[in-house]
Amino acid sequence: MRTVIITVIDELGNVTNDPQKNTYQLDLETEGFDGIEKAVINFKNQMLPDLQKQLIDSAQEEFIKKKPDSLRCNGTAPITIKTLNGSFPFKNQRFLENNCDQTSRTYLGLTNQFEDGYTSEGLKEFSAYYASRLSYVEVEELVKRTTGEKQLSDQSIQTTVVNKALEVSKQVYLNKSILRPTRC
Repeated sequence: MRTVIITVIDELGNVTNDPQKNTYQLDLETEGFDGIEKAVINFKNQMLPDLQKQLIDSAQEEFIKKKPDSLRCNGTAPITIKTLNGSFPFKNQRFLENNCDQTSRTYLGLTNQFEDGYTSEGLKEFSAYYASRLSYVEVEELVKRTTGEKQLSDQSIQTTVVNKALEVSKQVYLNKSILRPTRC
């Protein structure tokens, strides 16, 4: 059994995480390469979502420290963020704007992240890329094998592909409209 401890250091050399919370056991069943590969895949599937969670938690804390006075914290909304590295829970900070209508916003909304659901662009791009080569069901299984867990259904992959196609079609249409000569 081997232990891996992850320490995250900022640009000033300060440790920004708790290494005790970032301790992972490498379960080496055999000394052969197959056992090593399996242990490293399991490590990756555990560690990367944890690391992404810590980094986004840290970014949210920094945002809260520097937020404008016109915003005040108003609880959190628990969500699950799905990424190419796996999924993780996140407490999305809610804010109230100090204006007449007390508009409610969230950290992810204010920072223009995850505007259409809590699936990362990398995971959407990965699934859309392979959807042009495989069936939606096969892409669903590929995502599961790659991330270590079921992230997307075949229906959600199809929706992603259709939405991306609509976005591209709209861009093509707008570009043609811009380039089309106008008649006087």
